Amino acid sequence: MKFNLTGSVNYDVGSCHDSRSVMISKEFHASNQKMAIKKARAIIKIVHKRYSHMTDYNLYAELRVVKPIWEISFIDGQDARPAITAEPACPAVPAHFEEKTFP
Repeated sequence: MKFNLTGSVNYDVGSCHDSRSVMISKEFHASNQKMAIKKARAIIKIVHKRYSHMTDYNLYAELRVVKPIWEISFIDGQDARPAITAEPACPAVPAHFEEKTFP
């Protein structure tokens, strides 16, 4: 399964007039939610270690499942209809797309 860890780190540099923020956005694969949480904790631990010494440090993160809901792809290699001479031309072959909708 694919997971997405999003969030932000807010902190001040020296004074409250120099606020900064860093966005957290990591996508990764894990076999189940338990493993995903373990990976997310490891990522947050690294981010926390990097920024926690700053003034007015604040961290927020959220872990979500990335679930595909629709997919489309162009199918290459389809033979076009041969042209017929001295007769009206055949309509153009429409593009060959394959679509899937996921439950």
